[in-house]
Amino acid sequence: MKTSPLAPKPNRLATPWTDWYRKPRLLALLQLVRTRRRLYRDNLFDTYAPAERDAQRSYAALPPRPPDAEHVRAIDGTYNDLQDPLMGASRRLRFGRNTPWRSGASRPDHHRLLSPNPREVSRRLMTRDRFRPVPSLNLIAAAWIQFMTHDWFSHGPVAWDNTAHYEIPLSPDDPLRKKYRVAAMSVPASLPDPAKRPGPHYPPTAHLNENTHWWDACQLYGADPAVAKSLRAHAGGRLLLDRDGRLPVDGLLGVEKTGFRRNWWVGLSILHELFAREHNRICAMLEESHPAFSDQKLYDTARMINAALIARIHTLEWTPAILPNPTLATAMRANWS
Repeated sequence: MKTSPLAPKPNRLATPWTDWYRKPRLLALLQLVRTRRRLYRDNLFDTYAPAERDAQRSYAALPPRPPDAEHVRAIDGTYNDLQDPLMGASRRLRFGRNTPWRSGASRPDHHRLLSPNPREVSRRLMTRDRFRPVPSLNLIAAAWIQFMTHDWFSHGPVAWDNTAHYEIPLSPDDPLRKKYRVAAMSVPASLPDPAKRPGPHYPPTAHLNENTHWWDACQLYGADPAVAKSLRAHAGGRLLLDRDGRLPVDGLLGVEKTGFRRNWWVGLSILHELFAREHNRICAMLEESHPAFSDQKLYDTARMINAALIARIHTLEWTPAILPNPTLATAMRANWS
């Protein structure tokens, strides 16, 4: 069958933009650079309208710029970007979007949101029929990514009232249905931003981030000045540890006192204690090299070093372990450098 003379000619050089791992290293690296630029350009959308920025983002309540803002990260994430002091702050700012919002689109109703059933999707795609080992990983990898996401975002405390959760039906053969004798699993909804949207060109709802958006180890140090203060020993810049060098346990909750404690389990406990102790070791090193440093100076400097160490581990060790590809390892080293 003849093609129309108006039809575009096939481009023999064009390839899918996700096949970088099939190409020689140099071409793959160039494609990864192109992909990152494309994502920056086309997949980041602001959920604030220009007219509502000052009102909704509370610039009037912003404290004055600290004199050391160029050298120290604020606990609440303010002034990390000197051009936009509230960017990434923990003052309950909205999450951005990765897709544009179509004008006139509405929020899906309960039926549309649960079709297809997310539980069935999970069972079909993620149920293992046999053990499939991943030699480059161990259980710490799961703890690590949870430790990381607690640094970047949190939707805040969930609400269990009748209007803020979803009932996801369970099929008759679902193991959860048999084990707990329930017909549906209840999933709490994320709390929306209560502010009204300015017009049809913006989503009718948006959600707020409880943590700082920055890579600043707020899961360890806290994203609130009062919380951060309560975790410090207030001597030598150190974090508060007990006589055995362990994080003190909150007697009410039964878990360690640290910056972020939701979804707690032994994997998180290990990592929080490890990096709390690392912070204190960094303080000891700094104190020996710079005896004139104050408690605050030691704390701020050690926090930046510790956060950078965490970022380095994630970039150069965790990511290449998840995606064990020589080209990706090169790209991550270049990205870190």
